[in-house]
Amino acid sequence: MVAPSDDHPTPRGTVFWPDPVTSSGDPSLHWDAPDALLQTQCVDVDLPHLLPPEDGLYRLRGRNVQTVTRRPPPMGSPSSAAGDFRFGVRDPGFLFVMAYYWLDTLSSYVQGLGIDALNRTLNRPISVDPLGPAGRDNSHFSPAHPEGPRIVLGLGQVPDASDPAVLAHEYGHALHYWALGPHGVTPWEEGFNDFLATCWLDRFNKHGHAREEVFPWDNNPTVRWDDWRRVDVSERFDDPDFADYDHYLRGNIWASTLWDAYLALGGDSTQSHEREAAANEIITIYLTALTRLPADSGPTELARGLLRKDAAPGDGSRAAALREVFGARGLALSR
Repeated sequence: MVAPSDDHPTPRGTVFWPDPVTSSGDPSLHWDAPDALLQTQCVDVDLPHLLPPEDGLYRLRGRNVQTVTRRPPPMGSPSSAAGDFRFGVRDPGFLFVMAYYWLDTLSSYVQGLGIDALNRTLNRPISVDPLGPAGRDNSHFSPAHPEGPRIVLGLGQVPDASDPAVLAHEYGHALHYWALGPHGVTPWEEGFNDFLATCWLDRFNKHGHAREEVFPWDNNPTVRWDDWRRVDVSERFDDPDFADYDHYLRGNIWASTLWDAYLALGGDSTQSHEREAAANEIITIYLTALTRLPADSGPTELARGLLRKDAAPGDGSRAAALREVFGARGLALSR
């Protein structure tokens, strides 16, 4: 990106931080709340990594993320000569800014973890369509899109682009695709993606509100569509009925196991820097293990992979803490 100057100011946009329920601590908020009330939960942010202007216009296309849509103006991708992308929450442009900002922030974060095997695959921006199927709550990652891997975000109930947790979950699918190549999506992938959304976004949760809920905004009490998308479920891998649990519940057991690991490594601290360090540690351990394991690895193989990566000399207490977490969820691992 060109350096800011009088001719090329730093582009700015308006976003939720991270979402109205989390930022306000008020679970009664929902997408149909008054515009003015939702606007109070917005902040203005810099939009880093945008490409230089083309034909005198900035667009929400950058080093890590490019927004796209099949919809024509006025719902098409916004542009601005001044780099001003500050929209009201009901303007379609707001969803483009949310998708760009939070995916760029997460992509930059992952690259900053220094996982060389993964970073070598992050060599092109991911496309995201914030205005996916109208009236359908159907967000998904599409690895086989003709124009390259793409995240498509639904508009049903709460527009999914307005929730950074949905964005993080779908980006988790992209990370698995880049690490593993084409593969079938397992419950454990779904579980990690839910964990990534909760664990990474926990650093932006100043009130600590509903921190165990995966989608406190998209899945808010007014439009509740799933009671299981949490990282504190009580079910275990050795439950007698485990084989009968559905795809997402099994994933949430894995997500809850990873959340337990996060708490054990410092995620339960009252100090924000200790929580961030714990999140960075467990996310790095998982993504590093992911690049070294077969695509069909189950929770036992994944847990062992985390321990192998984590078993650094002189750091046995950390490995012991993870073994205790896995055992408490019914994953007794032989040494």
